[in-house]
Amino acid sequence: MLKKIFWLFAGMVAGVGISSTIANTREPASYQFKVLAVSLEDATEKAAEALRDGSIRAEINTDRVLAATVPVCEEAGSDYACETRLLYRR
Repeated sequence: MLKKIFWLFAGMVAGVGISSTIANTREPASYQFKVLAVSLEDATEKAAEALRDGSIRAEINTDRVLAATVPVCEEAGSDYACETRLLYRR
């Protein structure tokens, strides 16, 4: 009985260690950046173009990215803050 409890405890400790290691090395699910634009529509268009042409793609790890959503932008002072959600393969 004591042996079973020991192996159960050892398994739980190993499982927690592995899951926390995986959780800490996972890439972010969203990416935020700023865009200079004259309107909200212009900001969204420029943000999407930046994701396509590579100026933003150089800043993120694209090795496991399957898809990115259309950037959502909102006014932030004199420029626009945009965010895109990234979908990574496991």
